[in-house]
Amino acid sequence: TGLAASVLSSSQIKLTWNSVPSAAAYLIQRSLDGTNWISAGTTTLLNFTDSSLLSNTKYYYRLIAYDLYNNYSDPSAIVWARTHAR
Repeated sequence: TGLAASVLSSSQIKLTWNSVPSAAAYLIQRSLDGTNWISAGTTTLLNFTDSSLLSNTKYYYRLIAYDLYNNYSDPSAIVWARTHAR
């Protein structure tokens, strides 16, 4: 999927990725340890800005695509980024 993370500020990380064939939308998952995942949000776009994050904190992300019938892909490769210090 080409998932990439870039830090925007002390509280925001922007994720971008390439289109997945037949995907209707994308689920973005976040983790503080790379093991325990929670949903950061969903989008139909090819980017997502995660906000209200803690400053100077490392976040891991992965992406799951799904189609109109709620068939979910395997998770993407994991990427990480650290928010700026305040």
